[in-house]
Amino acid sequence: MKKPSKAWQFGLDFIVDEEDNIYFIEINNNSYAVLDKTNILKNISYDENINGINNHEMEAIRQANRISDYLDKFNIKEFSYKHMYNLPSALRISREVFKKRGINLNYGSDIYTIYCGSDSETNQNNDWFSCNKIILTENINLFKSAGIKPITNRINYDMNTIHPTFLTKPINGSNGNGVVFYKQKEIIVKENNITQEYIFARPSTESYNWVNSTLIKKTHPPRLCDYRLKLIIDDLGNTQLVTCHRRTSSLDLPNKLSDGIIDFNHPHYNAFLCNASKNAYRTIIPEDKLTKWEILSSKVGKIIFDNFINKKNE
Repeated sequence: MKKPSKAWQFGLDFIVDEEDNIYFIEINNNSYAVLDKTNILKNISYDENINGINNHEMEAIRQANRISDYLDKFNIKEFSYKHMYNLPSALRISREVFKKRGINLNYGSDIYTIYCGSDSETNQNNDWFSCNKIILTENINLFKSAGIKPITNRINYDMNTIHPTFLTKPINGSNGNGVVFYKQKEIIVKENNITQEYIFARPSTESYNWVNSTLIKKTHPPRLCDYRLKLIIDDLGNTQLVTCHRRTSSLDLPNKLSDGIIDFNHPHYNAFLCNASKNAYRTIIPEDKLTKWEILSSKVGKIIFDNFINKKNE
């Protein structure tokens, strides 16, 4: 089997609606952080107040094992992350896993490199999506063969709904900054923003957390969630799902939602924004529920390779 010479890690964000349709939200080139334990908004406590919660450590174990599975296929025994940020405890755990698997994680090595940052850091010419959200919007039909349903700018207003009608977000935005929701008939178009229909995710009433080295299921009132996958794609087109976690909103869904703008000052704003950089919580997806995400990530990864990586390196 031919050995690849390098790989890139991407973050893939998805929404699953109540009819099990899958929507592609974003491809994130800055996909380098193992799960953190805290969120920016310190006044919100949903899962981080659980004594002994260590979701970042479980994900570090899973990530290291899956990368080891990938490297073993090509008999690669030493590799380097480039621009990978790790919490100290997660880094220690990752190194322990790699050592047990007979793999040396050497940050100074150039034997085999997995690039995990933006082009400004890696010089890998891989900022095809992160710098401009219009690129994914304009190319979304490429992903239909993977079972992706496109998000449109179609607006279906319902005065009785408990969720927004549409949203706007900056073309070059990141970490949830500048996302604004609207429940109204009139469409809003802003300069340097994208206007999209609001996809109402299937509400969840349970979440899994790694507490004192045990996976614990917690039940709660209906909350929205989306999914973040981390995927490796190498220069030969091989793919490997590295981790997959859920981003669960920090507030319960409201029983009623009035018309108007729903920005960060709105009392229900954090019920709709499932972005962990702002308010949502990174919760665990059990291993036995990852099969469909492995299949999806493989299909999406092949499309990214065929249509972007190969063309950029021709």
